[in-house]
Amino acid sequence: MIIRFEPKGTPEAFARSLRDMCASEEVASILLLSCEENAFTPERVDTALRGCPKPLFGGVFPGVLHEGRSYSRGTVMAGFSSPVRVVRIRNVSDGGTDFEEVLEKETAFSDGPRRMTFVFVDGMSRRISAFTEALFDSFGPSLNYVGGGAGSLSGRKPCIFTPEGLVEDGALVVFTDIQGGVGAAHGWSPVSVPIKVTGSRLNVIDSLNWEPAFDVYRRVVEPHSGRSFGSERFFDLAKAYPLGIGRLDAEFVVRDPLMRIGESIVCVGEVPEGSFVSVLHGDAESLLRGAVRAKQAASESFPPGAEKRALFFVDCVSRALFLQDDFTRELAAVADSLPMFGALTVGEFANNGREYLEFFNKTAVAAVLGE
Repeated sequence: MIIRFEPKGTPEAFARSLRDMCASEEVASILLLSCEENAFTPERVDTALRGCPKPLFGGVFPGVLHEGRSYSRGTVMAGFSSPVRVVRIRNVSDGGTDFEEVLEKETAFSDGPRRMTFVFVDGMSRRISAFTEALFDSFGPSLNYVGGGAGSLSGRKPCIFTPEGLVEDGALVVFTDIQGGVGAAHGWSPVSVPIKVTGSRLNVIDSLNWEPAFDVYRRVVEPHSGRSFGSERFFDLAKAYPLGIGRLDAEFVVRDPLMRIGESIVCVGEVPEGSFVSVLHGDAESLLRGAVRAKQAASESFPPGAEKRALFFVDCVSRALFLQDDFTRELAAVADSLPMFGALTVGEFANNGREYLEFFNKTAVAAVLGE
């Protein structure tokens, strides 16, 4: 495995680094993690992507991680010595897209080794939960899944790297024979009783307990925080108070309230109507403990006797925004002697082969990779 960081973030530097990675005889496939600040567009990078003779996959994210540090500009490239099978899903938000029909065509690949499966999606797409459910229904819990949402908190734009170019509203499922272990944890705890979601449209919550969603949410958050939505931007206050969808005998599935439209709340990821959510809260110490639990779980689920080669760390960008200066402590808490790389994402995928696959928000996901 070859891991390189290109710090300039220009299309020219990106193309040079990609050519160098493609030219290496040790590299059979390439994972690309680029920063939003690079301002990559299809016009600026598609020629380089299409010119690569080896399978590539990845995305553009709010930030990338390399050797225990976060960067808002540049690209991390990871060259794997093993081949991969890249499955591209188009038009994730389109209700007419049949995810299972696309994925079922790939069942023949199950004859080969599929230890670690990377999953990337445009984080601003709708129907991410439907995509996640179709992926799990198609391939079950026997795989290790890891990945996240690409893109920007400011809106949808081309953010998924494919061999055909940079695209938007897409998803990638990448089957590999890389051995690995995965762990996910967040460190948020409830500060409200469970609240029923009585009206929702995919990732938009319209009503809670048959009242306007924002009114119910505000009545919990403002007294607990001692702050007011009337004097602060919605996200500045909401980033400390995510919503948690309850699960039996497992941590909450966290949903990040992104913005308010009227009395409705827009989240990253769907919130099913009829489900119950709790308002969550945490502090720097609880989130750091969550990241450590994720790293420990990844190490514990790594195949015994296999050689560990790298740590792939996927952390929600809103965790970094919430932690601010303490985010460097989180990176230090999960770092060890393994080479470390990853991304700040708009939602996270994780499954360790034993649980249901989920699309999380505000969650730390660690994957120990072998090869």
